[in-house]
Amino acid sequence: MLKIIIMLVCFIIPIFSQYDVARIRSPYLNEFKELEVGPNDMLWAGTWGDGVWRSTDRAINWTKINTGLGDLYISDLNYKEGILLAGTYGGGVYKSTNEGNSWIEVNEGLYNQMIVGVAVKDENTYFAATEGNGIFRTTDGGATWEEKNKGNNFQDMRFVHITPAGNILAGKQGDGIIRSDDNGDSWKTSNSGIFNKYVISIQNLPNDEIWVSSAGEGIFQSSSDGNHWLRIDLIDKLIEKNIESFTYFKHENQYYQIVGTRNWGIWRFDANWHSPKFEPTMIVDRTAHSMVTLSTGRIVVAIGSQGIAYTDNSGVSFSYPSGLRQGANNDYLVETDGKNVLVALGEKGIFHSDNYGYRWEDRGEAHQDYDLLSKQGNRIYYGTANILKFTTNHGQNWTTVNVTDLYPSATDYSKEIRYTGLVQNGSNIYIAHSVNYFYTGSAMEPPPPPTVTFSVLISNNNGVSWNLASDISSPLPIFDITRTSNGNLYAANTLGEIFRSTNQGANWQQTGATPHSSNNRFSFLKSNGNRIYLSGNRFLEESIDDGETLTRVNFNFDKMNFVGFTPHEDAQAMVFTGPTNFFTGFNFNLGVYKSNNNGVDVDSINNSFPTERVRSMSANSDRDVYIATSSIWRYVDERGIPTPSLVSPPNNTTNMSIIPDDPDGRPTAMIEWSETEKAQIYEIQVSEFQEFYNFMYKKVHAGTTAVLEDSL
Repeated sequence: MLKIIIMLVCFIIPIFSQYDVARIRSPYLNEFKELEVGPNDMLWAGTWGDGVWRSTDRAINWTKINTGLGDLYISDLNYKEGILLAGTYGGGVYKSTNEGNSWIEVNEGLYNQMIVGVAVKDENTYFAATEGNGIFRTTDGGATWEEKNKGNNFQDMRFVHITPAGNILAGKQGDGIIRSDDNGDSWKTSNSGIFNKYVISIQNLPNDEIWVSSAGEGIFQSSSDGNHWLRIDLIDKLIEKNIESFTYFKHENQYYQIVGTRNWGIWRFDANWHSPKFEPTMIVDRTAHSMVTLSTGRIVVAIGSQGIAYTDNSGVSFSYPSGLRQGANNDYLVETDGKNVLVALGEKGIFHSDNYGYRWEDRGEAHQDYDLLSKQGNRIYYGTANILKFTTNHGQNWTTVNVTDLYPSATDYSKEIRYTGLVQNGSNIYIAHSVNYFYTGSAMEPPPPPTVTFSVLISNNNGVSWNLASDISSPLPIFDITRTSNGNLYAANTLGEIFRSTNQGANWQQTGATPHSSNNRFSFLKSNGNRIYLSGNRFLEESIDDGETLTRVNFNFDKMNFVGFTPHEDAQAMVFTGPTNFFTGFNFNLGVYKSNNNGVDVDSINNSFPTERVRSMSANSDRDVYIATSSIWRYVDERGIPTPSLVSPPNNTTNMSIIPDDPDGRPTAMIEWSETEKAQIYEIQVSEFQEFYNFMYKKVHAGTTAVLEDSL
């Protein structure tokens, strides 16, 4: 018989599981991200989207080894005693016993398959760290897993690691390190001496020391098997203390650091100076995702889309394997519509996700590169050389916009029109564009191409016919166009001259604005409300008076100590998430900054974002920001994470049925809910008026139902 007692109040608090910005599973991405070393310096490299590669000659030649590997987004690799584990971000754990020649899936009982770390303790005992459900352990070689989180009160993990003495350390997202001395049965905090708890990576040294890196405070060192830590003071000499990866080199029987910073490339410790210091290596504008040291002293580095590099002189110079990727991939363009995400990638085409970027479908439309991906009402447009198309169903079908060619042709010249900015208001379409002429003849001294003046392309009938705005006569291309909330249109050319229309494009006039740069390198013209923003070489400027004057947005970069380096201050992209809220993405070194008060104050969100060149940004209706670089990143606004759907009891219920399960009549409480696609973990607080026999909860995560039991 069920007994009703007013005893339960549930508070559901969504928590996003990364610091600020998370890399999502971008289509066709193949960044080199993880490295692991085996016998005889055999190397394995895990990529983000291209599986596992192997080298048997110390990083000179590489072969892809993905037979049986069902998920190609590798988050961690670990090898010991003939066992090689690959943790994947969404596909769980894979195991190889033949050095990666083939893989088998080992996920029984591993109900959260968002793996962020794996560790092999012995032939049968492995550990997996998850994003959202803490630590799992197997003691039968991966045949079955069980959750092991006794004492782990925050279960969004960063890594799991076996110490030289055989104990287990695990890093948590923003909550430091926990330790298990009983093979994972229980955990306790192990942060003595660590005053920055955003731990990132961990390594054992040959002298049995353990080093762990942090976001903001450099590297901490332990000589007590991870029980106590001491910050390595010489890290103070670094330009940046966000350490994404590190390894060591030996000099005069001492171990010194070579580190990969999140935003400023790779730095090596100079142990020969009378005044010790860190100095930059050749790789100064890339993030080193992983580094390992081989028995010969060679240091191998995974540097994302640039592939693999190695050094035989502790970072003084680097070499790149022949035939392996050395240049960055084409950058993505990104556009969002609710939980739908569309991305365009040069040569590969356009891809659509209907679940915030977790899974992707190929929508075709492959071209060499793209200049435009823009949502206008119920249409999403893309533009590339001589092509402009739109979709109203997220890329399932595309409609060509037949834009009239209004520029002169010339004998022996081909013509290319590139569409770089677009605004649609009702049936009115306005396009910013450029025109390029390419000589195709055979004359040694070709005749000059036609001289053209540029304007804005306008259609007042939904793209049926076109004309050029008669009041704009620009010697250089119009590179972008925007519309403010009062209905005014603004267009800018590559001189930074701004043109304004107050009557739907019928007439235009040049504003009085004069940008602070004149070297013809501008990235965008954007509007938020009635404010307009113009980006240029080394500045971002704002106008609040209809484009008549421009004022620089002060990001205070001049206060940063760049140690002789000149940062790339070029603002590349901008997106708005409210009347006074914006995010700005820069070129290399500076990353992404946000403001909640129209630029009066700005803050970096680069805690977890390696500051690659930002090409485009987009915000959805939940105020989530997608950042397109050579991969895709997502900043989740916690205010937009929906409450999970409670099945039993329903949301906001304070009464629930309880079941007397033991002789004393103490009840079992069961809560069941479905997680959203957007957040990986939730905190549940329960208030009760009596002791429970059991507290059980059931959750559905990625299609898998797990029933767990805990005592209250």
